[in-house]
Amino acid sequence: MLGSGPGGRTHTVIAKRLAVALIGGGVVWIAADRVVASVFERLRPDLEEQVGQPLGHPVSIGAYQGVSLRGITVGPIKVQRGRR
Repeated sequence: MLGSGPGGRTHTVIAKRLAVALIGGGVVWIAADRVVASVFERLRPDLEEQVGQPLGHPVSIGAYQGVSLRGITVGPIKVQRGRR
């Protein structure tokens, strides 16, 4: 067969490499999600303070929901009544 490797194993090698790449990518994605979640939870009080000061009202940033292809997703952000 044209384009096949020794013993016709080209498709098997490609499939194995693709599987390893997909599994590796999934592991990296999950690890990145955990790291971002940890950093977000640590920085959330400072972010709420920095956003709330110019507004003159307390701000509450929702819970971390995950990393997506579009960026970091968090829950609802609420501007509360009252003064800082």
